[in-house]
Amino acid sequence: MISKLIKTTAVAALLFLGTTSATQAASITPYTFGDTGPDYIGASYGASELSVSTILNNYGYTLGGSAIDTSADQTQIQAFQVTGGSADFSIQLLAEYASYSNDVYVFSGTTASNLTFEYAFTNNTDPIGTSFDFTVADGDYFGFVIHANGSNPPSYSTVNSLSSDGLDHALIFETDQDAYVVAFEDLPKANNGLLGDQDYNDVVFSLTGNAIPEPASAGLLLLGAGMLLGRPKRRNA
Repeated sequence: MISKLIKTTAVAALLFLGTTSATQAASITPYTFGDTGPDYIGASYGASELSVSTILNNYGYTLGGSAIDTSADQTQIQAFQVTGGSADFSIQLLAEYASYSNDVYVFSGTTASNLTFEYAFTNNTDPIGTSFDFTVADGDYFGFVIHANGSNPPSYSTVNSLSSDGLDHALIFETDQDAYVVAFEDLPKANNGLLGDQDYNDVVFSLTGNAIPEPASAGLLLLGAGMLLGRPKRRNA
């Protein structure tokens, strides 16, 4: 009887600890900041370039068990916020089709005036598969920015308002593989209103981490984020 009681108590304790750990685990909330999209994806200037759709398919990324539709499945996510503790993440370069050399940075902070920038990698210099690990503190927002080619390069961010021209130079896709995929366009707006060829394949990388939710959970978080857009937008202004 005592032996059974000890075993039962031990199992209950383990279950309690597991529940507590899950409750206290860090999580991320995606924010769109009112961006509704979808954004037009154009044909590349280079005939040999792979489209974002092909890149996603080649890496086996899916959503809902099907191939990702790069128009219908755009999330319009611009940034994320970490809550429930600090969280570790990694980004990995998946593809790059750019004549520009674009420096990729991770930014994090609570407001636009106190952001910290960490250099990750450069397309055309670092090989495909290059990765960068980073940690985001509890309560901080984070996103990504590229410094496009040149001695005084423009900056294009996942957050439209942080881009040099205020335009949408990045797409973020949710996947079944517990990862997001970020795709950048590095060209400025042309006379036809497009961002160059607007193919969003100039720098493409994955985002993984211990706080990345399952797709169903991510959808709920995104829904909740939409209800809070006013407050975070003012904080990041």
